[in-house]
Amino acid sequence: MRGREAICLVLIVFSILTLNTSLIVATVAGGAAEAWEPATRPTNRGKLKLAAPPSGAVTGPDRGALLLCSVSSPEIRGKFLKLAGGSEAKIVMVVNHVPDTGDPADAERRVARTWGVAKVTFWWLTDRQSAEDKVILGAIRDASGLWIPGGRPPEYLDALIDSSAHRELTALLSRGGVIGGESAGAVVQSTFVAPPSGAPYAGPALEGLGFARNLAIFPHFGGASAKFPPQFCQRLIAEHQGLAGLALPDGSAVIVRGKSVEVVGKGVELIWRAMDGNITTTTYVSASHFTLPEDIK
Repeated sequence: MRGREAICLVLIVFSILTLNTSLIVATVAGGAAEAWEPATRPTNRGKLKLAAPPSGAVTGPDRGALLLCSVSSPEIRGKFLKLAGGSEAKIVMVVNHVPDTGDPADAERRVARTWGVAKVTFWWLTDRQSAEDKVILGAIRDASGLWIPGGRPPEYLDALIDSSAHRELTALLSRGGVIGGESAGAVVQSTFVAPPSGAPYAGPALEGLGFARNLAIFPHFGGASAKFPPQFCQRLIAEHQGLAGLALPDGSAVIVRGKSVEVVGKGVELIWRAMDGNITTTTYVSASHFTLPEDIK
């Protein structure tokens, strides 16, 4: 194994052990890769679809759970693994932009031992073909949890929308499993995927994986220089009738089951347009539970 490949594999394993998936992306890109940079590889743009106007209830999956965050932490990882079944969990871990070097099977076993779960499978999600891989499809079919890290939303959607893997993710939730999403991996869970403020690929909202319906996800929420600043998020909600937004500052996460939401870590904000036409923002603190709104205009 060449020196760079050995270093790359070591960093990948360390990153996954701590669930620091942003380091995985940076390692492979050869520098400080940004989650919101424009695409750097060819894509099948015909698979991308514009988001339909919001219609119907604001809700998460009918069965199973979504765990969505900006940046993972030991607390968030623990919640995810517990939802996936603890020591009996079988996890599929998306690793984007990582070359297949070294011995992935040995790395998978090491991560499984460290996390205290039954099995971990790495999924090199790089293109449409990797979303049709029969081995990966079998792993998802056998999994109780799947994690999608930060990356570039258009690339994830380009690979996944209407693919066999997309259908298997739907089935994973239907049998009571959990899908975790970090940063871009959280954004794409919605029916409505908007580029963040100032994104190089700014454009119309895209159709997402559809597991959070009419509920936009705003990771890295905060001040004016954040990926999703408050005024930007409020304007987006104001411009799209029937859409609500979950704003996730770094260090926070939510577990979404149907219309029920549990807050993990720091507090989060729910943004929606009430029936009187006013934009309403409510803050929910750590460990609180709330219900997604019904009276949304």
